[in-house]
Amino acid sequence: MALTYTQMKTQSEDPGFRRRLEIALTQCAANTKMQALPAGSTDATQTGEEDRLAREIVLDPTFWAAKFSEDVAVQLISKSTLLDEAVTTDADIFSAVSAVFDKFLTTPA
Repeated sequence: MALTYTQMKTQSEDPGFRRRLEIALTQCAANTKMQALPAGSTDATQTGEEDRLAREIVLDPTFWAAKFSEDVAVQLISKSTLLDEAVTTDADIFSAVSAVFDKFLTTPA
């Protein structure tokens, strides 16, 4: 059975889920969004915006996990729980992070 909105909200705030989300965010930021050299402050391209956000995430993944948690949970609504690693795998969380990443850009893509 899929998550209800109430379950989604409660489970998205769970410390264990947030810790897993921090790692997924860091992995996505450092390995797929961050460029070799920092984007210039006037670089308004999607790649530049993604690079800047990725660098912010790497510096404070706990803050960003709190920001991303509800949007990631919405991506995972078909799951019966976010808290059981056998049901919602690390790959599921990483895919959900990748799917919502650009929603958090300063300049929408």
